[in-house]
Amino acid sequence: MERSPSNPARNSTRTVADALQKMSLGEREMHCDVHGTTYTSAGISLLGGRKEIWGPCPDCAEDREVAERRAEVERCAEIERQRLHAAFGAAKIPRRYTGMSFEAFNADSHEKVKALDMVQKFVSDFDLRVEDGGGLILAGRPGTGKTMLACIALQAIAPKHVGLYIGALDAVRALRATWSKNSQRTEMEVLEDLGGVPLLVLDEVGVQFGTDAERNQLFEVLDRRYREQRPSILVTNRDVAGLKETLGERVFDRLTETSKMVVFDWESHRPKAQPARAAANDPNSPKLAA
Repeated sequence: MERSPSNPARNSTRTVADALQKMSLGEREMHCDVHGTTYTSAGISLLGGRKEIWGPCPDCAEDREVAERRAEVERCAEIERQRLHAAFGAAKIPRRYTGMSFEAFNADSHEKVKALDMVQKFVSDFDLRVEDGGGLILAGRPGTGKTMLACIALQAIAPKHVGLYIGALDAVRALRATWSKNSQRTEMEVLEDLGGVPLLVLDEVGVQFGTDAERNQLFEVLDRRYREQRPSILVTNRDVAGLKETLGERVFDRLTETSKMVVFDWESHRPKAQPARAAANDPNSPKLAA
């Protein structure tokens, strides 16, 4: 009677299985000090029984996986953030607002509290805003904290999300710069960056010259963001009628369809800030003397 030929792969599998069975310490109940839970852990013996390894708490393992995924998302976001800053030299949060948090905004009136609440809610719901493209229009008088709150919001979505701050005129200049034969970027590449970044803060809307060419370029950017459902924060000193005139009816209608208007209708803080700075620099100031 002939013996069937041996199968090396099957024999190897059996050898490994036998070795693991000999190393197995079975299962036992263990307590997790971090989560305060009891779980069943399987253990193995190594180095001839001199070392034991038991399976980790499943909740701890899940926490570790979530933290690793979050770290990878933040790492990729930082790489993209640095790329955008390198591509748009003028696209930087003004130094005055770098590192600020919402606590820095002086909400000393009902209207200011309402504006602050709307911007904070935008940030807290940003994962939803990335999906539906809902944005904000911060409109009102100069010196009322519009740019400040926009920059704080932009920093608050980091490090998970990527955002870009740029003035409207600088955005137009970035697009026009691609027309030069020496440009290293195409107009389409700039449009893709401005239109695709998860959050675009477009400041000083209405300061640009307001020509048809500039209006068309801003339309290209904002229309692309509208179609791709990318949220934006627009900052302007113009009122509703003035903003509609600046952007044109098509852009304005699309913006107001997806964005909430936040009106900053109070006195500028700058006239008060200037005497305060002067007093701070005065060596005879009582505040400094104290």
